[in-house]
Amino acid sequence: MAKRVTLKDLSDRLGLSQNTISLVLRDMPGISETTRQTVLRVAEEMGYNGKKRRTEMPHICVLTTYANNTDTYFFGRLQNKIEYCLKERCCPTITINNVETYPLETIEELCAANDISGIIMVADIGRELVEKIKGLALPILCAGFYVPGIQVDSVLEDNISGMEMIARHLCKEGCKRAGFIGPIRPDQGFFERWMAFSAIAERYGIVVDSKTCLLDIDYADFGNVEQAAQMIHALPALPEAFVCANDRIAMSVIKALQYNGRRVPEDVGVIGFDNSDLAQLCTPTLATVDNFVEEQAVCAVERLLKRITQPGMPVQRILCRTEFVAGDSFRAAK
Repeated sequence: MAKRVTLKDLSDRLGLSQNTISLVLRDMPGISETTRQTVLRVAEEMGYNGKKRRTEMPHICVLTTYANNTDTYFFGRLQNKIEYCLKERCCPTITINNVETYPLETIEELCAANDISGIIMVADIGRELVEKIKGLALPILCAGFYVPGIQVDSVLEDNISGMEMIARHLCKEGCKRAGFIGPIRPDQGFFERWMAFSAIAERYGIVVDSKTCLLDIDYADFGNVEQAAQMIHALPALPEAFVCANDRIAMSVIKALQYNGRRVPEDVGVIGFDNSDLAQLCTPTLATVDNFVEEQAVCAVERLLKRITQPGMPVQRILCRTEFVAGDSFRAAK
């Protein structure tokens, strides 16, 4: 009995990726006519009988990391919303968790075997991995993050507008001195929020002194209240308000301040970002910025589906709206 010809056999013969061959066999756009005809000719010569008709809706792969897979905070919520949107649109979907542990060849094989037409990457998976995934010759999109200098579509919240709203609110309430807490080195989004706030605050007459900021920290440091309290206690001075990179850090800052005998908001105000469930569970309730996760998910899915059918359209970084949400963790200066 003759050996069944596989996509890998075609790939070895043609010197093309399995994804490229799969796109041709499914009559998907984005492939040159010369390549298309070559693949079809060789597939016929080799007796490949796996040619598949293009389905009504494209098959999508969702990639995520171990950290995201075990964290239901922001990226976990975003992933759930994206998968729900894909289900609503009847798009067959596979999810590859812990993507950082998979060799690129394995991801390519999984995509080819499942007729994947496009990939949504959820969580900040890093420049090196994004570049590798881009090499799969499939439409891809970064959801909730972007990588500067890499030309792929991305959908995320408008961090600059969010920080503008915070600075405007602080100014309106008479705040003159603010600090920022968040690990800005490993996280592009946190870095952008810090850069935006520090620049915008100055325009509103708010002093952001490095002595009241904690920037070069480990995200895990604020998972331990006592450790966070020690870091805040070691600051030379306290500001009127701490602006935090996200709600999780803000909630830890509130607990740390209380541990140190400080009252929130009477002694120090605290503002977060993301408007997560933590904002309402926190005592006092957290002033924050809503990043509209569901809208980001819908926009990401719609953009990728459009990219699949229009592969030649310009790459875009799409910013979704943000909105300041008042809470009891910040009070007007007396």
